[in-house]
Amino acid sequence: MLLLWFIACAPTDCRALAGAEHTACLDTVCGDDPGLDTEVCLAKQIPALTEAADVRRVALRITDSVLRDTVVISWTGAHRDLSRPDAEGFCAILNSQGEKEKCVRSLTTPHLRP
Repeated sequence: MLLLWFIACAPTDCRALAGAEHTACLDTVCGDDPGLDTEVCLAKQIPALTEAADVRRVALRITDSVLRDTVVISWTGAHRDLSRPDAEGFCAILNSQGEKEKCVRSLTTPHLRP
């Protein structure tokens, strides 16, 4: 009984999960209904992610292109260690062609890395 209470009351941290488990966890934390509240919740999860594939998967669930672009661009500022092919695939989720090009440059140009 105590174990069930702990599991039900433990804070949810989706970062340690991957793939379908990560998606299910985000559905639990943020909900899976379309809407701004869900999208803002998803956007708030992205800064804590470390893998570009995880960021891409979560960002693609955000349909508001302004919100998605803002959070993806912000994430790239702190994570500039992708190869050019990985950066191109990652940055392809951005809405604007100019932002896509800027994203790839910032992720792949050595002198722009922190």
